This record gives sequence, C-alpha cells and structure tokens, in this order.
Amino acid sequence: MNISYQYLRAFALLTVLSLSAISSLLAQNEIVPNPNAVLLRNVWMVQGQPGDRVGEGVGSVGDINNDSIGDFAWYQRSTHQWTVQLGGETIATTPYQLIDSLGTIPPQPVTGNFFGDGIRAVGFSGFFHVDSSGPRRKLFMRYRVFIVHADTIDTKGGLTFAPDQTWQLGLETTHTTALAADMDQDGDDELIIVVPGTQFDQSVDKRAEIWIFEGGSSFQLDSPSVVLKDTEENFTYFNATIGKLNNDPYPDILIAGDYTDGPPDTDGPPGNRPVRMKFWWGNQNVHNLPTQPERTVQFSDPDYPHISFVRPFLPLFDTDGDSIQEFLLPAADGNWYFYDMSAEGKSSQTRDFTLADADATYQGFNIVYKVGYLNDSLRRYEMIGRTGGVGVGGDAQLVLMSGGKKGANLTYDGYYSASDDGIKSGNVFGVGATIPNCTGSGWDCYATANPSWGGNNEGIVILLEGGAYIPNDDSTLSVEEVATQEHHAAFHIWPNPVIDELHVAWRGDLKNPPSLLVVYDINGREVVSGAVEPWRGEALWKCHDVSAGTYLLIIYDTNGTMIASTTIIKQ
Repeated sequence: MNISYQYLRAFALLTVLSLSAISSLLAQNEIVPNPNAVLLRNVWMVQGQPGDRVGEGVGSVGDINNDSIGDFAWYQRSTHQWTVQLGGETIATTPYQLIDSLGTIPPQPVTGNFFGDGIRAVGFSGFFHVDSSGPRRKLFMRYRVFIVHADTIDTKGGLTFAPDQTWQLGLETTHTTALAADMDQDGDDELIIVVPGTQFDQSVDKRAEIWIFEGGSSFQLDSPSVVLKDTEENFTYFNATIGKLNNDPYPDILIAGDYTDGPPDTDGPPGNRPVRMKFWWGNQNVHNLPTQPERTVQFSDPDYPHISFVRPFLPLFDTDGDSIQEFLLPAADGNWYFYDMSAEGKSSQTRDFTLADADATYQGFNIVYKVGYLNDSLRRYEMIGRTGGVGVGGDAQLVLMSGGKKGANLTYDGYYSASDDGIKSGNVFGVGATIPNCTGSGWDCYATANPSWGGNNEGIVILLEGGAYIPNDDSTLSVEEVATQEHHAAFHIWPNPVIDELHVAWRGDLKNPPSLLVVYDINGREVVSGAVEPWRGEALWKCHDVSAGTYLLIIYDTNGTMIASTTIIKQ
C-alpha cells in the first residue's frame, strides 16, 4: 500500500478520537518501551581446538578499511597471533590480517590519534625480547604502535618501545595496562602504559609506575614523556584506569591494588591485606602532573571492598550521561556499592568512599564488565554488565543493566550465556571489549572471550550485537522493513499481521530518530499514540484488545514531522 507523504499529513489532521475516550473500551491498547530482557544476539563466533587458547585477547582496532564500520582483533596462544577481522553485516570467518605477537598482557589492542592530524594508529602488547644467555632468564618488554593506511595495519612501519635499550639499560618489567586518552585535551591522544613494578637484575621494586607518552607530531616511544610512581609496593593485584572523575574537562587517573604493608601472607585467600585507591587529577599539561598520587583512599573494615574489585578489571562507567564517571566496589558483605562522582556534595576529591557514602547498592554481582552503549545509539547512557546470573546449563551468565538519567537500572534488560545460546555450556566471559558499530547497524557490539572455555583450553570468541533484537531468521514473524528518506531499512516491524504485540525497532545510527508513534484506523481516527525514547531502539504496541482490521502506523520525529508509515493488519 503506497501512500504519499502529502496524503498522510492530511490524513493525520482528520478528526481524531481521543485516547482517553477509548481507553476504557480497550484494556490492552498502549505503546510502551519494550520492557522485556532479551537474549543478546550472537552475530559471529570462533571456537578453538584443544590447546589453542583462542580468545586470550580481544578488542577494537577502529575502522581499518574506512567503511565507517568497526573492526576488531582476537588473539590465539597456540599460533602467537592476533587475527584482525573486518566488521560488516556479514563478518567473514577467514582472517583479514594476521599480526605476530608473543603474548597478551594487556589483552586488548589500543587505538588512538597519537600523531595528531587524524593519523590512525593501533598499539599491540605482548612483544618481548628474551635473554637466556645468563644464569637467569630475563624478559624485556616491547610495545608496538602501527600506523593504519591503505586499508591495513602496516606492521612493517610504526614504532617500538624497548625501554631496556632506549631508556633504562637492563630494565625488566611487564605492562599490565595500556590506554589511549587525550589527557591534555589538545586534540591528540597520549599513550599510557602501566607497569605494576620494575626489576634491574636482582633488584625488584614493586611500586607501580605510569608511563605517559605525549601525543602530537613529535610522538615517540624512545622514552616516556612523563613518569608517575606509586609511593607503596603492591602485593598481588594492581590495576589502573582513566576517566573523568570531577567537573573539569581533563581525564583523571585511578589506580587500585592490595599492598604489602598488611599481615603476613597465609594459605587462605587474600583478604587481610590493605586495599587502596589512589588518584591523579588531570590538567591541561601532562608535564604538570605530580609524580606521586594526589589522593589515597584506604578501605578499612567493615567498609572494606573485597580484593576482587581490582582483579581483573577496574571499569569506570557513565550510566547517567553527564560525562563524569561512576564505579562500583564490591564489599565484604557480598554487595556491590555504586559511587557517582557527579552526585551533589560528593566530589571524588573529598568523599570518603565508605559503604554509607555509596549512592546505590546492587546485589548478585560476581565481576563487573564495561560493555559500552549497547542500547543507546546516541552514546549517552552506558550499560553495566555483570556476571552473577546462571544460564540454563548452569554456566556463567552476563546480564546487562541499562543506564538512564538517574543512573543504571536495578533490573536487567539483556542477558547471555553459552548454554542460553545453545552452545556447549561453559564460562565465555574472560576478557571483553566494546566494538563500535561492528555490523553497520549503528549499534555497538560487545566481544567476549575466554581462552579456557571448552575444558581443554580450546577457547572461544563471541561477538554480541547491541540494539533491538530483530528476528530476521524467523520466517514466521513476517519482519517488515520500513524506509525513511534517510535509510531504506530505517525501521523493522514484526509480526505483521499482529495478534497481541507489535514490535517497532529502528537503526542505531539514525540522525532523525523516532519520538512519537501513532496508530489510526481506516476512518482516520486515532486508536493509540505513545512517545518513544529514541535511544532505546524499540517500542511495543500492546494491542490484544484492539478490534481486528487494517490500521495505519505513522512515525514522527522530535520535531513532530512524519518520517515513516506502514499498514498494520490486526488479527
């Protein structure tokens, strides 16, 4: 049924029957956001053979081939290689590019505009030089940054950081974290490498260091531009992250770990050693950062978070869309406590981070994951991912809680486990990373990997798509594509004909997203209308009690302009 836009505008102006007048007659006739938690859709997967340890690392490598679709890489221990995969509506099972590497510490590539002028680069860890010539085997770290051009990662060029050769002769260390951030907000990215300690022959220093390589036209990896150093030795666990933790525009640095000044080690689990967070506040010149942390928070019993909050992740979130981060800390009582750095009167520079100081409490968490904006195409409200659920096969389940103006939900909106997906039961959550727009739908994906999955170190990598779940693989649901001037398949609607619930889903990259859905009968009378939230990606027309017949769905944007329409058959 083809109807012109001019006719539809006139159609919408016909005398309408108000929703209040028919609501008493139609008990189930409303348009609402889709409230159902959905099983995340597995759009790509690779499984290893025994001993392969597929998925020791996984992460985004940006847009390698300039098609505006995100690409990613994953690591396999048995071959000592990173495999680069191009994103797309259909993702190939064969590699796009292979990059040799001896390990994955840290387990994600890092992308950044390190050289300025929009020059794209990707940093890979896990390159080492091994010296076995002396009485003790020595391991010298390497970190490489490759330029992206001609639709590929140029492994023949780029820069290599070899600190034992160009900076401090004989320096041995292992870097646990690599990050990219525009620390001074000058338009190019800094490369930040974090090491938990250093060693010169037999001399070991367990005070962590943060090495900052300043971005710009003179970006180099011969030696760090700035070195920050912890004041105390960490014991077993240490982590670091970067994000905005106060109201100024500059990213801040947060480190956390357990420290050696606690009671002697025992055969029991680590739990008595002091756990501390430490902060550096960002400013407009990385060279002005103080050498030592500017604030230390000591967690004391009973407000003492379990050591797992620095093992293995220390994620920051922006669930409320104000660009200031929040984080969660697990406590000895089994709950996770949520701290909002933008909460009134609770600055990260002064608040005490006790349990009573928390802004919300969550139960049932095991490990918290940073999954990105899987259901917000405008990239305002981050989701929180956490394990703690149980799949149908008894394996670990990841559940996702949506963000919003008031922060993260207490209930979850999406979930995934191997057994829920019909794959061999097992924990598929080891390392993970957000892959922006990996299928070209405008929605982010989340890549999860675990090299121990399969029982024989087979390993697995799974790409989970964000946005609304559109069941194109189910021919019984009659999924219909609806065009706008912006895209030939801007909306998907199903099932049509409908009996109880009509799903209306839309792409995540629409510059002109929906704001209002209105349904009219064949006489031009309004049957139902409802505002929708563009960032959610999907809404439902609950129409169980609506009479059978032909209806017209019209979709309006935030300016009240009609952008799409389609005919609905109600059975």
